[in-house]
Amino acid sequence: MTRLLESYRGIKNRIMSQIIWKVVAWRIISVVIGTFITILYTGNVNKSITLVLLLTVILTIVHYIFERVWESHIKGKGIHHGKE
Repeated sequence: MTRLLESYRGIKNRIMSQIIWKVVAWRIISVVIGTFITILYTGNVNKSITLVLLLTVILTIVHYIFERVWESHIKGKGIHHGKE
């Protein structure tokens, strides 16, 4: 039973690691695309980079808060992932 739990924890940790890297990769891609688009729109590299980085920070914080509220709402209703 202990080996089974250790195996489960190992798999869970690998999945979480993959998710984190996927999120980081997506953030990098979105910053590059957002910067490129705002440079085309504004014609100003410095303003574009500043705007995109500011938006990235704000949206990351709001996303984190949203996830926390969502999880507490789900737990408050007794809903478990994958089950209704």
